[in-house]
Amino acid sequence: GSVMTSDNYKAFAYVTTNVRYISLIEDEIASDNPQVLKSHDNDLKNLFANIHRLYTDHLLNPFASPNSKITSKRFDLGVIHLADKFNGR
Repeated sequence: GSVMTSDNYKAFAYVTTNVRYISLIEDEIASDNPQVLKSHDNDLKNLFANIHRLYTDHLLNPFASPNSKITSKRFDLGVIHLADKFNGR
């Protein structure tokens, strides 16, 4: 959920048992519309859950090392696709 708000940005966090995701997002939604804000927060939660699924799939690869940099093109393309979908592209 939302962990910090400034004039133009919002910081969001998604925490699982072993992983923490933090994202800084340019905020263009008026805060006086709670229905739209709730929908946006749900979209972010889904985005984080899908990125976590990609990460878990990557770790299930027997050749992946849990404590090393992710160099998987499949993971990179998956995150790019999810971000583009979230941004309405």
